Amino acid sequence: MGIGAAEEICKQMMHHGLPSMTPAAVIRNGTQSDQKTVLATLGTLPHRIAESGIKPPALIVVGSVVGLHEKLNWFEKR
Repeated sequence: MGIGAAEEICKQMMHHGLPSMTPAAVIRNGTQSDQKTVLATLGTLPHRIAESGIKPPALIVVGSVVGLHEKLNWFEKR
């Protein structure tokens, strides 16, 4: 899973041109009753993952689509 390699993934994405302020998120147990989302930026994502204690299975999402989280976050609010 990408969670264990998040620091290197983010580092490489920034090295190849994505700004550190690019929106990012990690979603644990997507579509399950215990789904959890942590929002961050590409530069802060590894720290936020460690801080939140998120473990696999989880999905990393990077880019402007993360900005739609509040609008589309019906699942975690139910």
